[in-house]
Order: sequence, then structure tokens, then C-alpha cells
Amino acid sequence: MFMNISQPEINDQLELSTFTQLHRQKSVEDAKFDKQESTKFDYKNVEIIQSIITNSNTQESNFQGSKWRDVIVKSSNFSACKLSDNKITRVKFDGCRMQGIDFNSSELLDVEFINCNLDLSNFRMTQLRSVRFDNCSMIESEFTVGDLKGVIMKDCVLEKVDFVDIKINNVDLSGSQLNNVSGIKGLKGATIDYTQLISLAPELAQSIGLKIK
Repeated sequence: MFMNISQPEINDQLELSTFTQLHRQKSVEDAKFDKQESTKFDYKNVEIIQSIITNSNTQESNFQGSKWRDVIVKSSNFSACKLSDNKITRVKFDGCRMQGIDFNSSELLDVEFINCNLDLSNFRMTQLRSVRFDNCSMIESEFTVGDLKGVIMKDCVLEKVDFVDIKINNVDLSGSQLNNVSGIKGLKGATIDYTQLISLAPELAQSIGLKIK
């Protein structure tokens, strides 16, 4: 499935900034955060616009109710961060640790996750529009009651992922490891490959009431 994801628009000239400034000002634009260490901190309702975050650690911090637009995040640790009720537009996460991250009830538009660890992540009731997951680990992640449109999950590990009560339109899971998923009926209309079909056979049989000897 071909999908054109709009890339972040970032100016050539960026000003070095710190998470302390972000907390104080609540909004930053044309900023570069590099090697910042700020864990378990409160960044609720901030705005990050046309900026880059690299080699930084914000583990277990709270970004609830924030807005991200035109942002690149590389080689950073966002594990167990709270990004619920966020609006995230034209953002790329590249090589990031994001285990247990919470995107509950957020809106993601033109977002890419490349080479990221998203195990135990929460996309419950999240709206995903033109979102790509490439070579990501997503073990025991949850998309329950999510709304996925134009989503690709390529070369990802999708094991014990929860798809219960999701809505999908133009979703491609082919090429990923798809094992022991919940909510198999929610994947109606998704694109998968033959290998995935074989691995999903037990769940498919159970969902339609087949008995296997």
C-alpha cells in the first residue's frame, strides 16, 4: 500500500533550548533539544513546533494535553511518558525507546515511528491518520476502540496486540509478525500476507466458531 506521509517542516536555523525553558514558556518554536535529561517531570499543555529532540531522556514525564507540530525526535527515551489527549501532526520518532508510552485519546496525523520500541504502548481510543510504523517492536500494545485510517505497520513485531473494537480503513499489516492478537474481528478489511494468515488461523477459527481436531 502506497501512502504519502507529509514530512516535518523544520527551518535550517534552530536555537538550542532546554526542557526547563519548555516548562517555563509552555511553547517553543524553532528549537533544538540535545542531550537533555528530565525524567518524571510535568510538561502538561505545552506546544512544541518546528523543533528537533535528540539523545534526550524524558522518561515517565507528563505531556498530557500538548500539541506537537513539525517535530523530529531521534534516539531519545520517552518510556512510560504520558502523551494522552495530544494533537501530534507531522512528527517523526526515529530510534526511540517508548515502552509503555500512553497516547490514549490522542490525534496522530502524518506521524512516523521508525526503529522504535513501543512495547506495552497505549493507543486506546486514539485517532491515527496517515501513520507509519516501520521496524518497531509493539509487543502487548493496545489499540482498543481506536480509529485507524491510512496506517502501515511494516516489519514490526505485533505480538499479543489488542485490536478489540477498532475501526479501520486502508490499514496494511503485511510483512509484520502477527501472533496471538486480541480482537481479530476488528481487523476486517486490513491487508495481511499469507504467512500472517497461517499464524492467525487459530484466532480466526475461534472467532467464527470452528472446532479443530
